[in-house]
Amino acid sequence: FCLNRKKEFNSIVTLGKINKTDSVLDIGSGEGYWTKEFSKRSKQATGIDPDEKAISDSRRFFKEANLDFVKCAVEDLPFDQSTFDKVVSVSVIEHVESQEKALQEISRVLKPGGILSISVDVLNEDNSTDEFRKWHQDKYFVTHYFEEKEIYKMFDEVGIKPNPDETIGIYKSRLAGKLRSIFIRNRKLLLPFFPLFVILVSLSEKLIIGGKQSPQIIILSGVKN
Repeated sequence: FCLNRKKEFNSIVTLGKINKTDSVLDIGSGEGYWTKEFSKRSKQATGIDPDEKAISDSRRFFKEANLDFVKCAVEDLPFDQSTFDKVVSVSVIEHVESQEKALQEISRVLKPGGILSISVDVLNEDNSTDEFRKWHQDKYFVTHYFEEKEIYKMFDEVGIKPNPDETIGIYKSRLAGKLRSIFIRNRKLLLPFFPLFVILVSLSEKLIIGGKQSPQIIILSGVKN
């Protein structure tokens, strides 16, 4: 249960311009739920994840005809060059061992004119405390917290032209960011109050309660040259 995951997903779909003619690759598909959601909006969706149990569970739970799951790491994709119309990921790239190699592989399997649309955790000194970042990094095995411009530069280096004017930020109000940190650190205890937290975060974002901060998560896209 993530407080703003649905908005994150919808933003990826919007920036990715995903439609019913697309073949979509979902990087870091995990339990497969969001890959299934991508499959509803595309011709074919393939989820990849290095975790064998996650892939096994995904195949068992989701059996749609236009849905497939493959066990592999993003740094070594078992697909031919220019295979996919769109590549997506939901807060994954900050967890991989080599972001540079991952983006090179993504660019390789993305068709010319295809779109990469991803969300990324961008925790920093402005939007979170040192203590929360340390906890978050250890809990979720984050290998690197990006700066926004850093990601655009990495896109460019692998032949993907970023669209910075379209970038969407989430948790831009200080209260929303605080609510997120409280909820994810006490998820089991606060799960019964999940709908209330969703409402409070949405209201905080709309009214920028507590003041404005740099977003904790960004959704960004780029087009393969």
